[in-house]
Amino acid sequence: MKKLVLITGMILISCVLTGSLSVPQSDTAAEISASSAAQETETRMIREGYVVRDYHGKIAVFKNGKMSPVRVTSTRTDSLPKSDAKKLLEGVDAPDKQSLNRILEDYCS
Repeated sequence: MKKLVLITGMILISCVLTGSLSVPQSDTAAEISASSAAQETETRMIREGYVVRDYHGKIAVFKNGKMSPVRVTSTRTDSLPKSDAKKLLEGVDAPDKQSLNRILEDYCS
């Protein structure tokens, strides 16, 4: 009887150990990986992105995080509708060059 209990106990312990080793990795690692990828993408967008805003009364393009414009247009912000001029005071985000060109076409044409 003691042998049966001992063998059953050992089998039970080995099943528990084997089961815990074969459990797939939790979603936490996948979530961390996805979060890291999202942060990397956001950082890249900030690095590559642009902001279109008013600069001394004209529409200007700034790289994200920079204080000096990379381009200043000849279009005066006081010639625009008040709602557009207000948006430009706050800054209009352009994540890439294609978006930047579209925004400039909207405001400068």
